[in-house]
Amino acid sequence: MIDYCPDLQQEEGPEKFTKDIEIRSFEEIYKMRDVYYRAMWSCRHYQLNNDPHDNFNMSIIMERRRALSWCLDKQLDWDDVPQDT
Repeated sequence: MIDYCPDLQQEEGPEKFTKDIEIRSFEEIYKMRDVYYRAMWSCRHYQLNNDPHDNFNMSIIMERRRALSWCLDKQLDWDDVPQDT
């Protein structure tokens, strides 16, 4: 992780951190949100059937979906992003 961050003691700027950043298209973010929406349903299905699945972590899925939804709608308040299905 330290290799990706600027060395503030050497007065490095944010370029080291930002040089490989790219802006994603609305369509790409929208598709990824749909993937996480489906992953949330799959995770919930496993939970309801008392069959936990190692590849589905509900808290991670929900936070990623929240972030993607927030990116897509500038009207949303980060503390009140709907997680309904």
